Amino acid sequence: MKVFLNYKSCLVVFLIRQFTLSLAASYSSSELAKSEEASFNSNGSYDIKKRCIFINAANSDFNWGTVDAYLDNGIEKYSIQELVLENFGQIMQDDSFQAALEHSEPQLRSVFASQSTSIDAVIVASKGVNVLTYLASNNLWNGPSLLLSPIPNACNHIQGGSWENEWESTVDALLSHGVGPIVIGAGTSSDEQMFIVNMIYDEKNCGSLAKGKSSGDKREFKRCPNWFVYSFPGDH
Repeated sequence: MKVFLNYKSCLVVFLIRQFTLSLAASYSSSELAKSEEASFNSNGSYDIKKRCIFINAANSDFNWGTVDAYLDNGIEKYSIQELVLENFGQIMQDDSFQAALEHSEPQLRSVFASQSTSIDAVIVASKGVNVLTYLASNNLWNGPSLLLSPIPNACNHIQGGSWENEWESTVDALLSHGVGPIVIGAGTSSDEQMFIVNMIYDEKNCGSLAKGKSSGDKREFKRCPNWFVYSFPGDH
């Protein structure tokens, strides 16, 4: 089947493919062999789909079915399931980001507390990055994560006061709870580069890229191993 993808779909597919390579690189040889033994069939493709949860925290609509169909044509087999946080945007607008998080906690726990062992990756977009840190701070998730145009928001576990504080607190929360590998996608617009990419590269956060310890051309963040940042044409 030939599948036509829009820009956003292409972005997510690319990130997932990059995420697969990143995850493979983070595995030890024995872990990778065990994973392959359990998942690969004789045709060199996966029999078992990897389950990704997209947490929709009042984000724009997205056609995940299109991405699923495209991914089914490749070696990687993923099933992307959308978890829509009920009334998140309205509560955030009427009250606060913290109030929206607290309202969503039972819904999040119903998925992550009982099913975390069957989830292979989490995808968040924009303000969803601090839903991810909320999960991590409550010991509900610290595994592989994809962040699309992450925008931090102050709340009880994220320090406010300035954009710099929010970013520093967000990076600290992800690092201190061992969340990863992390793949980040941001637009090439001046706003996204300034408020997302430049913040990640700030020395108080992940710092600049340095030559990796392994051979080859691999480059790693000084402070954020197994974090990968990609920029794409577009805006938030």
